[in-house]
Amino acid sequence: MKGSLSASAAVAGVLMGLMLPAGPAAAAQQDLELTAVTPALIEVTGADGKYTSVKGPALTAAADLYLNGGGGSTRIESWRLWLRLKAKGLAGTGDLTTVLKPFSLFQTYPAGALPFVVDEELDVTLPKANFHQYAIVLCNKNADALKAGLLSDQNALSKDYEIGVEVEVLGEAEYTVQQETSPTFQSGKKSFVLVCKGQEGSPQTVLSPNAPLVKNVKLALSPRTYRGSCPVNVKMVMTFEGDSPGVVHYRVVTSDKRIVGGSRKATMTVKSGGQGARAVATEKLLVPILQGAHGHGQQPGGLKTTPGQGPIGLTDVPTPDAVHKLGLRVEMLGGSKVKSNWQTYIIDCRAPRPGAGAPGGFKPGAKPSADGGSASAGPYLPDLAVSKTKKSFKPFELLVHVQNLSFFPSKATQLRATYKQGGANKQKVTVQVPALKTLGSTWVTVTFKTQVAQADSIHVQLDPNNAVKEAKENNNTAVYHP
Repeated sequence: MKGSLSASAAVAGVLMGLMLPAGPAAAAQQDLELTAVTPALIEVTGADGKYTSVKGPALTAAADLYLNGGGGSTRIESWRLWLRLKAKGLAGTGDLTTVLKPFSLFQTYPAGALPFVVDEELDVTLPKANFHQYAIVLCNKNADALKAGLLSDQNALSKDYEIGVEVEVLGEAEYTVQQETSPTFQSGKKSFVLVCKGQEGSPQTVLSPNAPLVKNVKLALSPRTYRGSCPVNVKMVMTFEGDSPGVVHYRVVTSDKRIVGGSRKATMTVKSGGQGARAVATEKLLVPILQGAHGHGQQPGGLKTTPGQGPIGLTDVPTPDAVHKLGLRVEMLGGSKVKSNWQTYIIDCRAPRPGAGAPGGFKPGAKPSADGGSASAGPYLPDLAVSKTKKSFKPFELLVHVQNLSFFPSKATQLRATYKQGGANKQKVTVQVPALKTLGSTWVTVTFKTQVAQADSIHVQLDPNNAVKEAKENNNTAVYHP
């Protein structure tokens, strides 16, 4: 029987084992064999120095699971399987291991039907959307390392780059009699190949003979200084002026000699009054800057830089006091030497003290939009989910397991639990949920004034005020029935 992944429910059906003779319990036998991994190859594509698209199925590891409680009266209560991926040879990084326990396949058996033996063929799957997200993150991490110190994305990304990824299945099981063996066991390894496809075109755009000549370019940042919750959008307004209308090409570079994305273009039109031509382009940069920042599709992790390389010597790597600094300017492409002046932002990600003025000229800013103005929000956001609820050994407490099912970190938020009894809402309790890193999880404790067992039901809602913009918003609720 083939199993399928479930992040919130047990695999359907009862897996019964063979009845063994009674006697003293021996050590448990736990065997896990990885028989196949599909797909064998997956390709990631993109443009302008950014990887954004994947075609292909989910990642599936076919495995044979054998569990034996060891004889006697020992039975199997539950088991869980998950994947561990190791990307081999990332440029500038080496190997990168990712544990995918939030996407585990699991089975919990009814109390009256605990098997002595489990012997099953199962599929442990990383869903298509999450697998594609993982592949895009890897290719962009690799691309950012390749582009380090280069002024041209094309020099680094003109050819296909292959990354071998090892797949391993890990497992754990619970028995009615405590075992001396390790609670975690693992399979052998198999691999698939991730191909980051070469990108055509170059940011060093060649102007056509009739291209307009830009005589002046200006850059303005808003806000230039800010103190408050992060991330926050820094708006870049770029103004181009010349003698004639037409399409012009430009790029944005940082003070430590990095390109923020690839080439862009703007169309100059004749000014009112007919004297010269002008274009205004606006983009939003999410700060703190994340790898591959291009106004959208940003990746987790700080932009790796070396302070002091640029003309201002600023960096967006966070300092110990959570202040982010960077210089930006606009450079025209296609042979033009025109550049804007350097503009600098200073973003202090510490929340301002209530009723206190922000020091150093900083002004507390308005709460930023949760998605940072991302033009391609969907897959580049966290995904919070309530995966499990259970009663604590303390009678007034409910335990709620919260997960971030995304490869992109989530900021802190809240969880609200409504205690229902006799058809009415008797209590509402709100507790804090900490920030969760990539594929992170945590148990949250909700304490009521009445015992949990006396409720008719308890309704749980994660992120009730939508403080976190998510890739998926329909997995934030759960109902606990005592």
